[in-house]
Amino acid sequence: MLNLPEMEWDNYLITIPATQNLDISGSNPDQPFAINPADDLNLKLALSAHTNNNLLLSITDASGSAIASASATLKLNPDFIASASSGLENDPDFGQVFFDNLTANSYDFTISKPNYATQSGIIDISGSTKDKIILNNL
Repeated sequence: MLNLPEMEWDNYLITIPATQNLDISGSNPDQPFAINPADDLNLKLALSAHTNNNLLLSITDASGSAIASASATLKLNPDFIASASSGLENDPDFGQVFFDNLTANSYDFTISKPNYATQSGIIDISGSTKDKIILNNL
């Protein structure tokens, strides 16, 4: 646990030095995040061993609220398929999905959750890639 008292109100983005050989595989709240005057913030981070190509997807609704338990699938034809679910509310990866050990390439993705319209498309992954997918209510 790290306590940083009296931080200036601003927007913040946490990064990990390359020498640490770690990737941020989730943060709750999602990054970047704001600290407002007189705010207390409990930030939770999930860290994974570094891989050269990875993807951190944030899955939200139209208002920007994180969505837990959304199913995410990546495909790279003809054979590669990876799937995961976004984290729960109290998890460091709330509303996020992390895929590691990828190759730099264009992947087909599908994100689904009951009561939301499924989103699909293509995402280019090169290095540490971060993207946001918005699911609309049905």
